[in-house]
Amino acid sequence: MLGALALAGNDALRGACESTVNFGGETAAALVILGYEPGLASLGLSRILGLSQVIGLSHAGTVRLVDKLVAQGLVERERDSDDQRAVCLTLSPAGRAARAEILQARRQVFDALLSSLSETEQQTLEGLLDKMLSRWTQSVEPAVRICRLCDTEGCENCPVERSDHPRNAAAPNAAH
Repeated sequence: MLGALALAGNDALRGACESTVNFGGETAAALVILGYEPGLASLGLSRILGLSQVIGLSHAGTVRLVDKLVAQGLVERERDSDDQRAVCLTLSPAGRAARAEILQARRQVFDALLSSLSETEQQTLEGLLDKMLSRWTQSVEPAVRICRLCDTEGCENCPVERSDHPRNAAAPNAAH
């Protein structure tokens, strides 16, 4: 049953995100990731290589995706202030608006998913999910990949971000 629920939730989330931005694939994840402020910049996520690792596309595929987002006016390329050879990716105002719509669609999917549970059941589920996610996020890479569509402002006491998490003890400056 857990597998079926995971697939149903993933399908609903992907469908809601894709209909919001009118693009398939990892477009929504790219927009959400590029909007993370400011901690993930230190992980290189504002560059093509870092973004490609998190969204699971090849370098060439990520370049094509970014080109499409730039052409749509959702993403801007800027020179890195620390390394003029490097290019950083940032969301344009339209990109920030699209990101907000994606996160709203995400909230609606999860509200619908959780609506059949009582408040007590939701709290119990949250505790179980916390325990399970903590186990899967022992290093930065899987944590960031898992959180590629997260609403960091709406995720209170995130097990991936929490300071007492073993991953954070190893890399105290790595933020979700």
